[in-house]
Amino acid sequence: MVKAILWTLSSVHANYANYWLSGLELTHAQAEVMGLPNPKSEDREAEALKFVRQILELTSDYRIPVICFDELDIADMADNGFTAAQVVASLAKDLYNSIKRGVLLLAMYPATWNDQIRSL
Repeated sequence: MVKAILWTLSSVHANYANYWLSGLELTHAQAEVMGLPNPKSEDREAEALKFVRQILELTSDYRIPVICFDELDIADMADNGFTAAQVVASLAKDLYNSIKRGVLLLAMYPATWNDQIRSL
């Protein structure tokens, strides 16, 4: 991941690095030239979460990251049957357990907290 960030400083490879950082696949040859992994689409979500953790870990060495999740009272459901609030709360718990220091703020109505989050 750090390699990709460094590649953004290269005028020749900046577009490829930004493409890769946004989660899109590079050609096999371009990924090899830049020394970047080219994960399959099913692995991207897990890789993205790992990268977010690394960025927050690095950032927290210099500043205290503040992350706010707002409007969690929407009625959306994930494919696995969890509500948006439950998915975000699970992510926040994972981030809380992963980073050294930081502030995580989840904005929701008390009913959402009591009915959806505490039930987890």
